[in-house]
Amino acid sequence: MKQFTCIQVKKKTAYRFREYSKKIAKTHTRAIEVMLDFFEGNKISPYEDLSPTVSGLESLIKKRINGLVAILRNIEIHQTLPTQTMMQLLFEGNPPKEKKILVEKKSDEISEPLDDRSPNERLMYDVEIENLSKKNDCLKKDLRKFIEHSTYVKTTFGKGYYKLNISKEEFEEINLKLKNVYNNYSTKPQ
Repeated sequence: MKQFTCIQVKKKTAYRFREYSKKIAKTHTRAIEVMLDFFEGNKISPYEDLSPTVSGLESLIKKRINGLVAILRNIEIHQTLPTQTMMQLLFEGNPPKEKKILVEKKSDEISEPLDDRSPNERLMYDVEIENLSKKNDCLKKDLRKFIEHSTYVKTTFGKGYYKLNISKEEFEEINLKLKNVYNNYSTKPQ
């Protein structure tokens, strides 16, 4: 048999508790247990005002989210987009095209591109682009050679693989070319 005890409270408080107890639990005992568990479990004093704390937490969370958004935008601008551009250029094999400003002349004349660079600088850039284009063509040729001299070997157990059918000297020659091209790109000042 369950044992009960009496607690003396004012009538107004007792009526108020009974109304609230109906909303949160089936019995008055269960309502008191739920309230006590809540206060003890969350280590909250009933005398503390939670509204500023909750709103403070909300503003703190909003600030953190805004900080994360700023970090992600920074990563996108400084890492993802340049990497994506470099990969596109690598796979397309074309140097980036410069934007040129066209000046309209009289209707019977042809418009010419304007460039702020001196003729020496333009020549230097043209030579650089031509050299890069030649290197790119050589790399494409070597890659084609790799692909043409590769055969797929299907194994009985495990995954198949590609076998490269070129001599060791040819492979080392291509490897040396690639290292030279890579070293030229990595040592050039930007």
